[in-house]
Amino acid sequence: IETRNGPTCVVNDCSNTQCEKGEVCFLNQVQCVRAPCPPIPTCIEDPCYRFPCTLANTCQVNEITGMPECVRPSCANKLCPEDKPKCIETRNGPTCVVADDPPTLTCANTLCPADKPKCIDSPNGPTCVPDDLPTLTCANALCPEEKPKCIETRNGPTCVVNDCSNTQCEKGEVCFLNQVQCVRAPCPPIPTCIEDPCYRFPCTLANTCQVNEITGMPECVRPSCANKLCPEDKPKCIETRN
Repeated sequence: IETRNGPTCVVNDCSNTQCEKGEVCFLNQVQCVRAPCPPIPTCIEDPCYRFPCTLANTCQVNEITGMPECVRPSCANKLCPEDKPKCIETRNGPTCVVADDPPTLTCANTLCPADKPKCIDSPNGPTCVPDDLPTLTCANALCPEEKPKCIETRNGPTCVVNDCSNTQCEKGEVCFLNQVQCVRAPCPPIPTCIEDPCYRFPCTLANTCQVNEITGMPECVRPSCANKLCPEDKPKCIETRN
């Protein structure tokens, strides 16, 4: 075939044959005087051209009768190319993929059975569930012991560590980890919003209000690493100009 880079030798099959609109390529087996006798790609009238089928079906030529018929697409009647030889059933129909590199499994390419038709994406992958299940919220979500608190997020209910970093208090309040007694261990402290002793407590710009651990009363102190409480993700304190 003639290409931009000059004449190129290719396999003599339908993948390298371009037919006119309303035609389809057919490998015509011919007889010749001397072997080998490879089939010759030939453009013939497409039996499926303008053959009426619904959107859910596709036209396919019956191998026995040679007549067009409407069939529901599936891997049983899907012809995949050599570079994507594996067929998988998805919500959008049969899809050809690379055999050694299947796509990441999500609800978009998961086909659920009739008794569990609804697919939900979860941290462990797509899960098929009955269609009559209630919408998952913190009211019906079960959280593990290491992340016992459930918060509603844009992506649904999320289990988090039950500490002050995930607790939002009102203005004039501060979060306090309240140690509680329970019947069965573990008994993690519960984040509780209490009145902030430092709220509106007068201090100069150079100082900051801090609650004395012994007296429990607010006091003005000069910020330093000695009285700076660092979070777990940034545990080291350094003195800077600011």
